[in-house]
Amino acid sequence: MNDTSRREEVPADFLAKQTPLSRHSDEWARIEYLLQLSARTTAVKVTNVWSIGNPHLTMQFEKRTQNMLTLDSWVDVTRLGEDNGVQEVCQRGFKFPPSGLLFSSGNVSVNSHGEDSRNTEVNQLLSRVRLGAGGRRPFEYLLCKIGVGRSYCLEESTPPTDKIAIPPGYESIYLHRSENETGAEGEVVGKSYKHDYILFDSPQVLPCFLVNFEYDPAMEEKMKAPRCDVCEEAIATVYCTADNARLCADCDEETHSHNKLVSRHIRVPVSEQPRSFGVCATHPDVTVEFFCPTCHVPVCVHCKMVGTHSAGEAASHKLIGIADAYKGALSASQKMDPLLDRRRTTVKEQLRLIDDRLREVNKNSSAVEEKIYQILQEALYQLQDETQKKMSVLLGEELELRRQLEQIEWLESFLRFQQQALPPVDFLTSWSRHCQLRSELHNLNTIRTEINVFPDIRLEGRIQVVNESQTRDRSFMGKSPKVDVKTEQSASSRSPAPASTSFRANLFQRHMSNGLDMPSVNPALGASLASSMTKPSFHYDSASAEEAAYIKRPTTVQGML
Repeated sequence: MNDTSRREEVPADFLAKQTPLSRHSDEWARIEYLLQLSARTTAVKVTNVWSIGNPHLTMQFEKRTQNMLTLDSWVDVTRLGEDNGVQEVCQRGFKFPPSGLLFSSGNVSVNSHGEDSRNTEVNQLLSRVRLGAGGRRPFEYLLCKIGVGRSYCLEESTPPTDKIAIPPGYESIYLHRSENETGAEGEVVGKSYKHDYILFDSPQVLPCFLVNFEYDPAMEEKMKAPRCDVCEEAIATVYCTADNARLCADCDEETHSHNKLVSRHIRVPVSEQPRSFGVCATHPDVTVEFFCPTCHVPVCVHCKMVGTHSAGEAASHKLIGIADAYKGALSASQKMDPLLDRRRTTVKEQLRLIDDRLREVNKNSSAVEEKIYQILQEALYQLQDETQKKMSVLLGEELELRRQLEQIEWLESFLRFQQQALPPVDFLTSWSRHCQLRSELHNLNTIRTEINVFPDIRLEGRIQVVNESQTRDRSFMGKSPKVDVKTEQSASSRSPAPASTSFRANLFQRHMSNGLDMPSVNPALGASLASSMTKPSFHYDSASAEEAAYIKRPTTVQGML
């Protein structure tokens, strides 16, 4: 949020006015599961949650973000600046500086060996947290809703300015990192799922909950893959029922090859070893034997006879054996959700279309560039800038689609982790929470199938580079779509973008060294240079270093020559 960090103790009288959530409520379950999903571990446990919703802020947020893409964002209370104390945020919302505020969606780091190695700011948190009982680390976060809407894409390395004005039709800035484009799936995506947005308007952020939670590194160690009981070094792969031992492949072969008797021992994958189903949360001295599919809770004999499921509506609920419930949930969790699968297919298809359109725009840009190679430096800059705008729009659409695709993998890869790591009772609880988050993804409708960027840059008149879709945008928006995401720098003083031809390199160098407008080029000399120069090669999937620098250049629309 800010460079300033401070530890703020939230006053007790303020918390007394807030609404604490019940540990048995659906909201508590969703928040804890979302936190575990974001931290990529089930070793974090929520201790307290307060609903800090403000009716006035809620009404402003709903009005401002109507029909906009909204995401969950965790905000570390220790990173709040002086202008944004917890009480102030809850009462009047976030106070935004002219440069906006940074919000993230996705992973948070709670471990000094965290998965988000690129975010040193988050990792420095561990040097400031105090250890609680049993070595647990306490944390305090705000869970907010952020309305990012349609995001204008900028490289993270873009030089900061006092104020960044985004183009009309956009509600936020997406900070693009090249490592977000790996296209990997599964657990790799889960570990890298973190997306940063810069917002500028307070009604786009709604603080919803104040969450206290603890992280227990010892529990994290217990959840890691089991070691072999023989060598105690390698990861166990099989379980021997006769020996009641977990063995790695080498020790299994060595142990069960001594004679025919031991070779008959039945071994199963370590994930299928017998499990303890745990004790009842209400009656700690009683083992759970049943599961209530209606309440999604494990039930012991005491609960059934004299407890929660002995009277009232719960008494009519049909209970099933805890082992059958676990097997059923494990089987169901291993099946692909057809709605998510269909959404994944739709996202991938739209990504393919955007990739094709990116190549078409780049190809169109190359053709136009070849026609105007003899024209003054400003005409070349103008072409670069018009192309940059198209690429930024398409890349912004692509990154959002990739984010949605990663979100699905992020969710499902964590489920696969839990299938292996969690005890049955914990898994049943997590599975019901997981289904709740799945249902939220089912209801999303944020895929725009129309690509409003076209390969339509052409030459006309006085070699003014024209973006035909810009005219349509002007008519649609009712005002000029001027892009003002730039540093305050004149065209003659700024450093030239890397040239795609030797001609342009010489041209730019001559202009910069003279400090004057570039003189006209002899047509014969231009033709000679044109025959020897290399055409620019743009391809999104395998971009050259030159192209990457070209795409990163801040967009600035220059005037007509």
